[in-house]
Amino acid sequence: MPLEKVLKVPASQSTDQEFVWLYRGLTFGDLVPNKSEIEQGAFLPPTIIDRWTSARPQDFAPGFLECWKAYRRKTRSDRQAALELPHILTKASGARSPG
Repeated sequence: MPLEKVLKVPASQSTDQEFVWLYRGLTFGDLVPNKSEIEQGAFLPPTIIDRWTSARPQDFAPGFLECWKAYRRKTRSDRQAALELPHILTKASGARSPG
């Protein structure tokens, strides 16, 4: 599966002073986690993870919480940029924006 780099999380106390790269990939097959590396896994919508990490941060490793916060900031920023893109393109072409 080809992976795309999403963002780099800087080294900090919560990541045990390690830099972390987050990647995204798309697959149409079943994923089988390595049970010697992952105790438990599930695929959940981001909003569920947001609520869970807010309500019970003690359920997660500090490094995961740091990476999740960085990922959500990035995806919100990307979404905002995508919403602004039609306006930017309209201004660049000299056309009047609708409305």
